[in-house]
Amino acid sequence: MTQIKCLVLLFIPFLLPAQQNKQELISQYMEAQEKVNGFSGVVLVAKGNKVVYEKSFGLADREGNIPNTPTTKFRIYSVSKQFTAVCILKLAEENKLSLQDNLAKFFPDFPNGDHITIQMLLTHTSGLRRDFLKPSDGPYKYIDFIGQAISKEEILSIVKKTPPESSPGKKESYSNLGFLMLGYIVEKASGMSYAEFISQNIFVPLHMTNSGVCSKKETCPGMAVGYNRVADNRLLPGLMNMDFLTGCGNIYSTAEDLYKWENSFYGSVILSESLRNQKLAPYVNRVGYGPQLDTLFRHACTSVRGSAFGYEAAVASFHEDSTAIIVLSNNESASGRINYSLAGILWDVPVTLPYPHQTISMDKTLLNKYAGRFGNTKINKKKGHLYLNNVEESMLLPESTNKFYLADKSDWTIEFVLDTKGNVVAMISSIGGISETISKTTRE
Repeated sequence: MTQIKCLVLLFIPFLLPAQQNKQELISQYMEAQEKVNGFSGVVLVAKGNKVVYEKSFGLADREGNIPNTPTTKFRIYSVSKQFTAVCILKLAEENKLSLQDNLAKFFPDFPNGDHITIQMLLTHTSGLRRDFLKPSDGPYKYIDFIGQAISKEEILSIVKKTPPESSPGKKESYSNLGFLMLGYIVEKASGMSYAEFISQNIFVPLHMTNSGVCSKKETCPGMAVGYNRVADNRLLPGLMNMDFLTGCGNIYSTAEDLYKWENSFYGSVILSESLRNQKLAPYVNRVGYGPQLDTLFRHACTSVRGSAFGYEAAVASFHEDSTAIIVLSNNESASGRINYSLAGILWDVPVTLPYPHQTISMDKTLLNKYAGRFGNTKINKKKGHLYLNNVEESMLLPESTNKFYLADKSDWTIEFVLDTKGNVVAMISSIGGISETISKTTRE
């Protein structure tokens, strides 16, 4: 009987008390992430310019049984964009370009290039699409370029042939192609390769000795391998052509090096105070030059994320509070949500520990009353299941008759609140263990 009680307790969500020691709370949370969700990677949390938590989890290379360590290198993909933005600002500081220069100055035959400015590229308002298009107008998959000996000229030709999403300056729309072009502008304006410029102007001055630019020519010793979290298989071959991600996602780094980068905000080694303020000024939809600008738990925050091929990187910075949270994963762990939860712990927000979810069988007709809109979130019912925002990958599975979890087990639960008559009046959305109650606004 005692054994059964203990087993049941394992599946009861545990709420971390806010008044407990922060380091201890973070440790409990990350241990639960490892045990329940299989987190693999490195986490670093610093507050008051002091590292308060740093720990590595899982294996960097399962075939070689090599563990992740604080110096393990991870591909950081879109986190690279903030480095490209700073390269551009440094060139502006050196009067080698102006943020109002247009694209045609560097690439005279670029379509509509005389109407696209560098500032538009920096703020995702250039009108360029998110990614490459095939001739059939279907989105290119990164896998198309793996192992291909494709030159910069060929990549540029593909970008030029990709139809724009909108007219320049009309709207904000995330664009990898925009930052790819910024990477090429860095090379044109500096007369150096992107890798050489960023190394001499950022990595070397900040002593980021374990950071660099990924190339198809290098295997990069100490690099973690990317794995699929569910199927547990290796996602990325040893060699990959990363040239098509120049400027928008071809940097590798470590948690400790990224912390050095975050600390550079407080000095003038890389940028003057004026240009630092430009980098962090909100332009369109809270987008700065690289990072997203927001307020999180009543604290000003900049955040960046990047993911592909099993790697997930998330960095949140609270510069006014001298605080940084860095989460790097090599098995598709939800680094962004982990980052969000760790911020909650730091700012005294109650956080529920990850726990194993158990799917139950339930009467499908009961699902009808849950469909509808809750604030900006829509719950749809189709084919006998509930879905979040009608996205196929966001199926909700029941763990009770009124509580569901996201099928990808990414620490997102939805609990529906019923009144005394059994009508659904709200839902409790818990992301990364942080809950928010949202009233039901309309039926489906």
